Formats: sequence, structure tokens, C-alpha cells
Amino acid sequence: MQKAHENINWENEPSDATPINEQNLNQMDGSIDIIDNRVIILDTTKFDKADAQGLIKSLTFNRANGVFTITYFNGATATIDTMLEKLAVNFDFDETAQQLIITLDDGTIKRVDLSAFIVPLEFVDSDTTAFQILADGKVTAIVKEGSIQEKHLRPDYLADIRVETAKSEAYKNAAAISASTASVSAYNAKESEKAAKESQTEAKKSEVSSAASATSASASKQAAATSATQAAESASAAKDSEDNSKESETNAKESENKSIEMADMAESYAVGTGGRVRENDSIDNSKFYSEQSKSSAEKSENAANTVKDAINNINLGIPNFWVDMTTMCLMYSGGRFDFQVKNGNLLWGLTL
Repeated sequence: MQKAHENINWENEPSDATPINEQNLNQMDGSIDIIDNRVIILDTTKFDKADAQGLIKSLTFNRANGVFTITYFNGATATIDTMLEKLAVNFDFDETAQQLIITLDDGTIKRVDLSAFIVPLEFVDSDTTAFQILADGKVTAIVKEGSIQEKHLRPDYLADIRVETAKSEAYKNAAAISASTASVSAYNAKESEKAAKESQTEAKKSEVSSAASATSASASKQAAATSATQAAESASAAKDSEDNSKESETNAKESENKSIEMADMAESYAVGTGGRVRENDSIDNSKFYSEQSKSSAEKSENAANTVKDAINNINLGIPNFWVDMTTMCLMYSGGRFDFQVKNGNLLWGLTL
């Protein structure tokens, strides 16, 4: 805490170095105000003298009997007996009586029958564990098949199983979608092939029609040489036949082109053409979807095997129990179990 007031060092007349003015008087007011506030704080927070009478004034200890003597400010005293003289200072064992002999600090002798410490053990099967006591007194435990649940699994094992299960389900759905897409692509390819065959048939018909038209034109030319009158008519008919022949030839060419186009489309939907016929048809065709379906099926099978391996790993590490007949202690090794004995019952839990 800092000082609140600085002395002005007043001087008498005729000196005018310390006048009674606003500055000096306000300086004193400020100091008085700070001191007044501090007095109020001290009065509010101080410890009352009457209450202080109950505080400890001194504390003494008697090493001989282990008694603490407390003296208060009001003169009252109190004692606390720690019973240190009753502490055990020596131990011995009576082999005949099977008793533990305890000598206290004050010379008192206590005998404790060790049979009181022997508690019969009872092993109770649970939904997941079964116990068996062998002829040599050893206790074995097994984990019942099909008894492990999610709550018994280590969090990382459970997380792995759930992740792999989700992947398996996703692969299954992807396989179903791929199979459906492959089926549609196969149908489209079959329809394209059918359309191509129909186009080839139409082209063949147009070719036959063109040949027939050419034959008709030749006959008309011969008839024109025989009869002048019929020549003009035959010439006109020949002209019409020639036009029909050209039109049929054009139709045949168009049918051939359409047939080629449909064949290319069938190839695109069946195995793909590297984007030549359709954009991205290298991954949008029956062959690609079939391969994806096979890959998804293999991933599903691998995920199922991963889950099975995780369950098998969990069922490993079955603990082994036995009773040490010399020390009458329950011995345990292996596994991930935690055991406690409470009120004569063996309690257990799975260590995660």
C-alpha cells in the first residue's frame, strides 16, 4: 500500500511559499478522502476480536502417549488422542495355532486367526463367460461362442467393423447399380444390332430394286429401236426408270451408311470406342459396367472376410485361471479381462 499524503511543510509569515489556497487545500482533501476509504475498508474486513478468541494460540504434542493439546486464545484447551501407543511395533507367527501375533507399542499382545482371512470363492457363469475348476484346484474360463456383443468390443475394433460393414453395403449397392446399368447397356446394344440388321435388309432390297429398274430401262431401249412411236414413249419410260434407279441407289447408300452408324453405336454400347462414337463411351458400356460389377462383388467379399477376421481376433486371448494352493491366491494370465473379489463374489469386466 502506498502513502496517501505528502506533507506541504507549512511556513509562517512573512513567508508566502505555502499559501492557504485551492491547490494546497485540495491536496489535503484528496489525502483525507483516500485515508477515510482505507479506514472503512479495514473496519469492514477486519477480524472481530470476539471471533478471534476461538482461534488456536498454541499446539503441543506428547510423544509418550501420542496426545495433541490445543490451547485457544480464550484460554480453553482441547486434546486429541492419536492412539499411537496402540500401533503395532512387532509381528510374529504361531505355526501351531496358525495365528498372527501382533505386539503393540504399549506392550499389549493381539492374536489374529488367519482362517478369518480365507473367504470361500464362488465362480458364477455369466452370459459370456463360463468357469471350470480342475482337479488340481486351477480355475479356467472360456468365452461362450456367439456371446460377444458390440459393448464387449474395443472401440477401435468396433469402429473398423462398422466402417467395413458400411463399405460392404456401399459395394453391394454399387454392384446392383452396375448390374442394372450393364443390363440396360446390353439391351441397347441388342436393339442397335437389330436395327443394323434391319438397315442391311433395307439396303439389300434397295439394291434389288435398283437392278430391276436397270433391266426395265434396257428393255425400254430395245423397244424404242423396234417402233419409233413406241420409242418416244419408251424413252420417256426409260428416263423415269433411270431416275428411279438413281433414287434407289441413293436410298441404298443411305441405308448402308445408317447400317454402319448403327453398327458403330452397337459397338459403343457393348465395348466402347474410346470416345469415337459417343463421349465417354470407354466407361459407359456393357463391358465396363460388367467389370465394375465384378470388382464390387470382390470388394464385398473382402469386406465380409475383414469383419469375420475382426470377430476371430476378438475371441482370441481367452484367460487362464488357477488357485495357488500354497498361498490360496487366485492366479490369472492371458486375455483382456479385469477381475475383482467383492463380498465373496468374483466380479469381472472386459478391458478395452
